Amino acid sequence: MNLAQEILDTIFEDHKERKAKHITPFGGIIYTETNRDKSIVYSILQIYTPHDEWEEPNYYFEFIVYYIATSEEDFDLFMNDPEDARYELFNSIFYIETVRDKCEEMFGTLDKDDIYGFSDLYHHTDFN
Repeated sequence: MNLAQEILDTIFEDHKERKAKHITPFGGIIYTETNRDKSIVYSILQIYTPHDEWEEPNYYFEFIVYYIATSEEDFDLFMNDPEDARYELFNSIFYIETVRDKCEEMFGTLDKDDIYGFSDLYHHTDFN
């Protein structure tokens, strides 16, 4: 089992079938979810550790789920059509413009299935 699938299975403790499909460059998990009526929904799960620069770091995770499509055709439209109404969401998830540009400048482009990792230097982490 791959890590993205393990994360989905751990976070969602219900009986719906979920299948990890792709990981975005910033660690979001794109997955399908099968409903009771056998319809399929495409979603993106983002995991992050929220913090305020004026407080000590917290070590819990928060999750955001974006429901993006209700069919394979609609998912393809979301992924491939810059004229799609959801382009702003697509852009924020896949091409966080200034962050991605800076990362590519500093670290180069990503290979397949690679993701960028970040730390907040304010909290004095050892991760560079």
